[in-house]
Amino acid sequence: DQQLQEVAGMFGTTWMQLWSLNAALTHPDFIMYSGQEVMVGHMYRAGPREVVGGVVKRMGMPLLQFEMLNQGVRGDSALAEGQEVCLQPNSCTGMRETIPASLPLLSTGFYARASGDSNPLQPFR
Repeated sequence: DQQLQEVAGMFGTTWMQLWSLNAALTHPDFIMYSGQEVMVGHMYRAGPREVVGGVVKRMGMPLLQFEMLNQGVRGDSALAEGQEVCLQPNSCTGMRETIPASLPLLSTGFYARASGDSNPLQPFR
């Protein structure tokens, strides 16, 4: 049995990041049971001509952490288009501009915009 702090240490992250990724964990200090699955990152599908160094810079994560999450993928390698890698983005250190202007927007999707009233997120298209 392990606690989040121990699992976080194995993946070069913090217990708080792991707890925020796992809504089903109701308390960060509960001991996890044997065989329990814990999400340790987000899956990311590489686009054309992406390299590991560019992805980790964009996501604001250390290269060592990337390599711990993606065994066998070296920091100096190119990613194949469509290749999936596990990431733990850091919103404080990641790049502010994230979509290269040369790539077409593939989905109009659903977005939220902050407002000043009691309902902080408002949908817009």
